[in-house]
Amino acid sequence: MAVTAVLPGLFFCFAACVLLIFVSVSPPTWESVYFLNAGTGAGRIRFGVFGYTGSGTSVGYQFPPSVRGYK
Repeated sequence: MAVTAVLPGLFFCFAACVLLIFVSVSPPTWESVYFLNAGTGAGRIRFGVFGYTGSGTSVGYQFPPSVRGYK
């Protein structure tokens, strides 16, 4: 009876671990998993945890002027 009470918690912990792995390898590492898909004049940019499409892997965002709409 005590084992069945633990199963929902175990399931949710496993599901949280899987989702954490998905967001941890989001753009620029894994292009198909992203938080935000934004359009610019030239195309689309996908934003993830460690950067955006076409950027290097780093913590935080530093946008070049072309992404911000400046020339």
